[in-house]
Amino acid sequence: MEGIRVCTIAHRALTNKIQPRLSLAMFYGPNRDTVIGPIKDLIDEQHPTLYRSYKYAEFFEEFYRQEGTRRFVKEVFELQN
Repeated sequence: MEGIRVCTIAHRALTNKIQPRLSLAMFYGPNRDTVIGPIKDLIDEQHPTLYRSYKYAEFFEEFYRQEGTRRFVKEVFELQN
C-alpha cells in the first residue's frame, strides 16, 4: 500500500449447489533473510515510501511479539515523514 498506487479487487469464491465447498488454509512466507520493501519504480516525489524496508525475520518476530494486537504490526515499520 505504498502511496496507494496499486489497487486490488474484491475476491469472491464461486460455489455450486451440487457439492459442498472445501477450503484449505495454506501458510507460507519468504526466507527469513528476504528484504521486504517498496517497488523502487513506484516511488517518486509524489509517491514517497510510507514504510521502511525490513527483513522478513523482523516482521515475523514483531508479528508474534504483538499477541492480540497484531493489527498494529505495520506501525512498527512506518516512516515518520
